[in-house]
Amino acid sequence: MSLKTEKLSDNVYNNIIAVKNILKLSVRRIASATNKASSMVGCYFNGTKNPPKDWIDKFCDIYCIDKDWLINGTDEPVFTGKPDISVISKSSSDGAGMRVRQVRKKAGLSQTEFGEKIGLSQTGIYAIERGTTNLTSFSAAKIEEQFNVGADWLMYGDEEKKDFPVSKKLIDWLWENEDVRKTLWERMIKTGHEILISLNAHE
Repeated sequence: MSLKTEKLSDNVYNNIIAVKNILKLSVRRIASATNKASSMVGCYFNGTKNPPKDWIDKFCDIYCIDKDWLINGTDEPVFTGKPDISVISKSSSDGAGMRVRQVRKKAGLSQTEFGEKIGLSQTGIYAIERGTTNLTSFSAAKIEEQFNVGADWLMYGDEEKKDFPVSKKLIDWLWENEDVRKTLWERMIKTGHEILISLNAHE
């Protein structure tokens, strides 16, 4: 279906704005997530340019939007899943310092002691906790490894990924334990099969 007709263009325009507003996204964040210049994405959202097909495909994939709804829908947005927290969070610094401090306090460590565990100075930890320096993915991974809390929770506040993180430490352990990997794979496949049966039963 062409995206050049006036009706379709208006529909896509209205629907990408609806998604932007519901997920509380900025043009800059969308541009970063879709690997497009902010000025160009701004044109898509102010209606001066039609978004190309490849950008719409990427937008739908990243934000779990039903493509047919985006092109043809006139009601509320139809999501195909839950977008990853990293593409909708305002910034990795939003609350990250508070969560780092929470982990440090729970461990009963000073900023100096905590920094030694993850390879940062006391001033570095102080700056992260104050929010004047962003928590990097590298430091989040170090904290995840040392203190068994999820890097995505540290970075973006995703509560579902706080405990029992799928860290490098866990992955390395799974590679060393084939029986456990086999059991997990079988359980994952079985669960997926059961979900598929359930969905088919309701069609």
